[in-house]
Amino acid sequence: MKLTSNTETIAASAMKTYDFLCHLIQTTQAPPIPDITDWHADEEGCSFTIKNMITCNMRLTDAVPYQYVIYHLDTDKSVSANVRFQIESMGSESSLQVEAEADMPFWIQAMLKGPMEQMMGSVMGKLKEVIERS
Repeated sequence: MKLTSNTETIAASAMKTYDFLCHLIQTTQAPPIPDITDWHADEEGCSFTIKNMITCNMRLTDAVPYQYVIYHLDTDKSVSANVRFQIESMGSESSLQVEAEADMPFWIQAMLKGPMEQMMGSVMGKLKEVIERS
């Protein structure tokens, strides 16, 4: 199942946006994203729980400076995903869009698509806020 967020304009350069996203998993405190708890991070990746329902492990798999960052996400519910943060430079600003390619049983896709799209929108709003503040 493929999910794509709206594109957000970030009041920060592509360099700043890229650096934040590359170091996201190494921060010792959970990012201020709704419903994320039990955050643990080290240089290899991070783990966290969403809404006390699903535990996720995330690791950086690919990155091209100031263009994109790709994370791989595994869960305790037999769902995995590749999450691509696409960055475009716009001078002193940048644009950011997230694409997620989730691997999950077909029968569960219809049930999860709406909540996952909603969560993706919420995460994008918080990322925009945090990147602009940092």
